[in-house]
Amino acid sequence: MFVADQYSGVVQAFTREGRFRFAFGSRATRREPGRLGVIGGVSVDHSGHVYVLDSENDRVQIFSAADGSFIRAFGDATLFDLTSATVPGVAGGISASGLTVRQQGATDDPVVFVADQGLDHTTLVPSGPPLLSAPALGLSFPQGITTDPAGTHLYVADDDNHRVVVLDPATLDFITQVGSFGTGPGQFRNPYDVAVDARPPFQLYVADNLNDRVDVFDAASLTAIATFGGFGRTPGLFSIVRAVGAIADDPAGGVTNADTANNRIQEFDATGGVLTAWGIAGRGPGYVTRPRGVAFDSAGGIAAADTFDQRISRYDADGTWAGLFGQVSAFNGFATQGAAPAQLSVPEGIAFDASGNAWIADTGNDRVTERDVATGAVLLTTADGAFATPRALAAGPAGTILVADTGHGRIAQVAADGTVSDIRTGLSHPAAVAFGGPLATVYAADDTHVLEAVSNAQVAPPPGEAVWDHPSGLAVGSDGTLYVSEARPGLSAGARIVRGTPAGAGFTWDTIATEGSGPSSVIEPAGLALSPNGATLLVADTGNNRVLRFDAPGTTPPATFQLTATVDGITRGTVTSAPAGITCLTDCVQQFGTGRQVTLTATPVAGSVFTGWTGACATFAAAPTCYCCRIAGDCRT
Repeated sequence: MFVADQYSGVVQAFTREGRFRFAFGSRATRREPGRLGVIGGVSVDHSGHVYVLDSENDRVQIFSAADGSFIRAFGDATLFDLTSATVPGVAGGISASGLTVRQQGATDDPVVFVADQGLDHTTLVPSGPPLLSAPALGLSFPQGITTDPAGTHLYVADDDNHRVVVLDPATLDFITQVGSFGTGPGQFRNPYDVAVDARPPFQLYVADNLNDRVDVFDAASLTAIATFGGFGRTPGLFSIVRAVGAIADDPAGGVTNADTANNRIQEFDATGGVLTAWGIAGRGPGYVTRPRGVAFDSAGGIAAADTFDQRISRYDADGTWAGLFGQVSAFNGFATQGAAPAQLSVPEGIAFDASGNAWIADTGNDRVTERDVATGAVLLTTADGAFATPRALAAGPAGTILVADTGHGRIAQVAADGTVSDIRTGLSHPAAVAFGGPLATVYAADDTHVLEAVSNAQVAPPPGEAVWDHPSGLAVGSDGTLYVSEARPGLSAGARIVRGTPAGAGFTWDTIATEGSGPSSVIEPAGLALSPNGATLLVADTGNNRVLRFDAPGTTPPATFQLTATVDGITRGTVTSAPAGITCLTDCVQQFGTGRQVTLTATPVAGSVFTGWTGACATFAAAPTCYCCRIAGDCRT
């Protein structure tokens, strides 16, 4: 089973029971073959190939189903318009079209069908020129697409028309349709995907997106048979159903669902009974999604501007998850995007002032806010219009905060009372700012420059480069060492992190990271942060969905221990932890600082009874709570 993870640019392969096998892909920045942008769909043929709809790059890429190795790609912007925004962001790119592949047998030519939401049509791509559906069909943001096992009908989830359209797969001519807007039988609210199983008579499953359910129809007559699901987080319920995959090789039928807002996969039998569920939320404790900023707090902990998760993620100095800044939804338990005082919208920058308070570049809301670290309370919000797309922050002189005000092309300074003043204007999309060094220098970076913001003196790039290519992060040490993250989208060598050692009037440069998905590589690197002693550099490794840590010789990260919980029966109850990190049914593993006491609590659902602990918690027998800590290699209770 292949699962396309939209924002990571990665496809993961699992067994039907949810056991991870392998993954392939990484985030594409220059349409690199084998790397992926926002993903719109995934399908397989009978010849051992996986087809991935690389929506952000308007193409289909083909990989080996055996090991994920890249084979070839086709398509570009002249053929497809697949994402919902020119530059996919949190809103743009979530809607990303769909694809299916039809191949009668291993020796037959495969046919690729694409639902193209930007062009509002379906595309049939055989070995010859593409065939397009007629404009008169009236599709509006079509998403999922599939054929029945016999290959006689093509089903399209016509999202904004709240219907499923059935077409002739050979001609793309209209045959019939089902659905209207609503919550009743045979009605949809933005259907997002379709699948047909192989159990005669064939059943059509519809991912009824905003109804948080799966609708089941007779695939031939389109008679409504049943619905299952509903809104919730327990197994069998959903929060935004974006994809369904029929279990085509099982004569008993059934369907697998991408329970998108719950960040998990759920598998059901043909009657809607839960078989299994798996998946760890990228929005959960200990994870980040497209982080853009990073900083050390006054206690030695780490905070990340967890951009696509609409929050600031915080970690204590011992590596334990310490909570977040943002507004958590009571509906799904995750931070949600918005403009309310406590909410954030794609935050890209984080810094701490001399008092230990946190300052956040609330980028999508065009504002900078100050937070009390202990309570998370909002202490200050800059005035409307003061900033436009602020992207990066740094603690400045005399308790001020420096802001890379991208939309206004300037570096600005915010005083403790919220007064805003200019440091440097006339910049081209400034993305980074830093302050420090022996001369208390303010450094800034825009599209093609790194400069001293006050004097406007230019920092020359490393030898062989005429200009900087989109520097996106800066940090400066007390000795004047300057670190620069450089996206370099126009260069085939890709992104890098460079270190400038002061030498006379300039710097001597060396490279400490290059582009890639390995343990010490970066993709689309953004914010940088340097520890007060200069021994640790943090990198917001945006394209790899992580924060990287580079330590000087003799410096090591804090030791953590991994705690794993399991639940016997996914429908019977949950195990949660304090500090937060484990919510097991599916999020069952978390790292905690050495010596931390962790409380595990077992909560049965109605109709079930908690019968007891095993493993390290066995001495607590049938008590609902277990207390555990890791000290010197032992789990003691």
